[in-house]
Amino acid sequence: MFVPPGTSALDFFRPRREEAPQSYGDPNVSWPDFASRYLKYGTPMAPHHAEVWDWAQALKLGAASDDIVLCLGRGGGKSSTAEGIIPFVGMRKSRRFALYVSGTQEQAIKHLNDVAQIMSERIGVN
Repeated sequence: MFVPPGTSALDFFRPRREEAPQSYGDPNVSWPDFASRYLKYGTPMAPHHAEVWDWAQALKLGAASDDIVLCLGRGGGKSSTAEGIIPFVGMRKSRRFALYVSGTQEQAIKHLNDVAQIMSERIGVN
């Protein structure tokens, strides 16, 4: 990470008043309503995807949650699920940040752009 002279790397992680996140959406929206309103899945969700969405819906701000691990093969909807759950959790205000790990920088940029697109174009968060 490039750190401009006169600043600390920690400055990038401190909230800035002028960049405070705007309030958006409905914190009580259910995942089926969210998915049908904001996501464009071409096929119905499989039971294991519904399990992950149920887990995401159960998250509460400030409360610990059970871990969930989903091992899927190529084309199993891993990225689409994660890219949809991040804005869903943000809309419900049940977590303040998400950690998205990718195999390469190029994949990471694509996934973050996909999340940003859902939030800006479909939900209306700039």
